[in-house]
Amino acid sequence: MMRCDVDNEQFDPGHLIYRDQGYGADPERPLSQFSLVVTDDELLSTFLEPFSVFMSQCKEDDESFSESDIPELKTLGYPSLEGMLSSHRRLLAGLLKDFLYFQLLDALIGKNPRSGWRFAINEIAEVSDEEMGYLLQGKGYFIG
Repeated sequence: MMRCDVDNEQFDPGHLIYRDQGYGADPERPLSQFSLVVTDDELLSTFLEPFSVFMSQCKEDDESFSESDIPELKTLGYPSLEGMLSSHRRLLAGLLKDFLYFQLLDALIGKNPRSGWRFAINEIAEVSDEEMGYLLQGKGYFIG
């Protein structure tokens, strides 16, 4: 199960939301450090479709333009999420941080009920491979 810590204390991931408007900008309120550990199984159960859509878009873009935004994906033949998890974990970590952060956050916590929101993720600063999952770290702020 997804594990979340805010300021080094365990936090219920059911109380998370992410800041889509102004992501990464100063929210003009005190920021706290968060970490979120997501297992490979959680990624496969929640993120399969958004990842496939992203890969299809990358392939389509590469066929339309002479230069590829992410040449590694073209070289690898636009692998599936399963393929990325089994053979290209570091590349996937970079994609999650730099390209897929909204899709990832939406897949993981986008369905959390508004009435339960207590902490907003403002920015994912780092994504690292944790062998059987990924560690997302960044800053956010308490709501209310």
